[in-house]
Amino acid sequence: MIKNSITALCFQITTHMQNLPELHTLELARNSITEVSADAFSGSQKLLDLQLQDNDLAAIDFLANEQVELTVLRDLDLSNNRLEYLKNFVSTPALYKLKIDGSNQKNT
Repeated sequence: MIKNSITALCFQITTHMQNLPELHTLELARNSITEVSADAFSGSQKLLDLQLQDNDLAAIDFLANEQVELTVLRDLDLSNNRLEYLKNFVSTPALYKLKIDGSNQKNT
């Protein structure tokens, strides 16, 4: 789903993802995503690689939510967004590679 006009990842979109329990890679780069809801990835327990680069994300609070089930996520690309803060990624204990270049982030 690269280079579409997606602006938000919310319950309406993600209910369809629950039918993809074996999904390992999700590429949502080069859209216009400004927000990701806390339940955006429910049912995606096997997601290993999430590509959200080149969007308009200012925050990624969904990763600080203990209810988010991204426990096997290894690669996360958030480069070239409008990120200002990075919070504790409690939902991603297996995270191995994080790309945030091109953002103005601060640690909290």
